[in-house]
Formats: sequence, structure tokens, C-alpha cells
Amino acid sequence: MKLRLILAILAVVVCSFMRPASAAPPGYADPLLDRLIGTWVLQGQIAGKDTTHDVVAEWVLGHEYVRLHEVAREKDEKGNAAYEAIVFIGSGRRPHEYACLWLDSTGGGGLVPEGFGHAMHVAEEIPFVFLDSNDRISFKNTFVYDRSTNSWAWVMDNVVDGKAIPFGRVKLTRPRDQNSSVTGQSAKPNGALETEIRRLDHAEAEALLHKDVAALEQLWAEDLLLIIRVTELRMGGRKSWPLFAMALLITLLSSERLRRSYFTGIQSL
Repeated sequence: MKLRLILAILAVVVCSFMRPASAAPPGYADPLLDRLIGTWVLQGQIAGKDTTHDVVAEWVLGHEYVRLHEVAREKDEKGNAAYEAIVFIGSGRRPHEYACLWLDSTGGGGLVPEGFGHAMHVAEEIPFVFLDSNDRISFKNTFVYDRSTNSWAWVMDNVVDGKAIPFGRVKLTRPRDQNSSVTGQSAKPNGALETEIRRLDHAEAEALLHKDVAALEQLWAEDLLLIIRVTELRMGGRKSWPLFAMALLITLLSSERLRRSYFTGIQSL
């Protein structure tokens, strides 16, 4: 529909003002880490127990590091999260190398060499290895990205005398109500949005056919809400004043006088 095209153009224009003109370019660009950005649900087994964690990943400190915040849904005897971790991932000393600092609630003392992991970029995997105080590999955590499902797997192994012993096998998937792409990539509407778009298209065609002014006014309002929802997905779920400015602009454009002029044209079809 022509109206939806107009609304979409307005949404793109408004979103283009979200980044200040003086914003500096990203300090560290990595397409694979970009795919980690966003909100995830971690599910699987760790230490022989089924578990579910919520994970949020975002670029921080001038786009130099990715910060992961992982929180278990399970509670301890005090009602606190049974596990919580804050992880920083950035570039290593060598090209195509990653460095990782993993701090969690299992105990202090994380700010030591053993708390840092390193990995070389291998296809769509980030195989972090952690060394003990004797510079021997003590733990591995391999991040594996599955492009076909837009999901991640974490393969965790303790390493004893050079032998890997499975510790955790988990999968990170997007929450059901979130099917947006990661920062810097175009978001695709999820199934529910696609169904809503088809419904509105059909309803608008019917309303135009029958010259139903009241129905069209209602559909215009639904169109506006849908465009805002899609725009929020493109912005990673963030809400801000440009969305409300867009809503005000479209409301003014669809004032009574303009609607009357528009519908006069419809009635002449």
C-alpha cells in the first residue's frame, strides 16, 4: 500500500537521526562478534544439571569490547541468581585473535592471568582456552555460531592432563518475541509481524474497495503502530523520542482536513 510505503520512509528518515553527526566510527569491527549482540536465552546442561540463563551482549567502551551479562534463572538458598557472570571480549595481540575476561559469582580472584582466555578466529567459531598458573590449558569454552538458525552453542570442557572432560553443553537462542538481527544488520520481521502485515494489506484493500472511511482510519492507526514496532526491532528494541516524533508527524499528516481531502479522492474512484 502507498500509505505503508510513506510510513516506512518516514521511519527510516527518523532512525537516520539516531546517530549524532559527530559520532566516531567503531573502534573494533568484527562481523562474528556482531552476531553475538542482543538478548539470548541459554539452555542446556552445565555440570550435569539442566539450566536456563538469560544473556545480554552489547558493545561497550567506544565499541572496543563486547560485554556479556549472564544470569541464571535458578535461585540459590538466599533467593539470588544461582550463577551470574560478566564477560568482556575484545581483540587480542595478534591479528584474528580474541581476548576474554570472564568474571563470575563462583568466587573472587578473577582478575588474575588465569581469568583471561584467548582464541583464534576459526571459521564461525571462537575457541577460547584458559590456562592455569603453570601455563597449561585448564578449561575450554568454544563459541560456535550457527548461521542457519541464528543461534550459538557454547561447548565447555575441563582439561585434565591434556584430556578434555565435558563440563557444559548449552545453546543460545533468541527469545520468542525477538527475531531481530544484531546491531548493524537489517532486522527481518518475525512470523507474527509478517502475518500482521498481510492482514493489514488485505483489510486495506477491502476498505478501499468498499470506500469504508472509518475502517481505513482505524487501519491507518494500526499501520502506525506496526511501523513503530518494526522500527524498534531495527534499533535493537530501543525506544526513544524520534519514534514519538514520527508518531506526532504522522498524526499531523493525517489531520481531519488531510483525511477529508484524501477520502474525497477515494470517493471519486
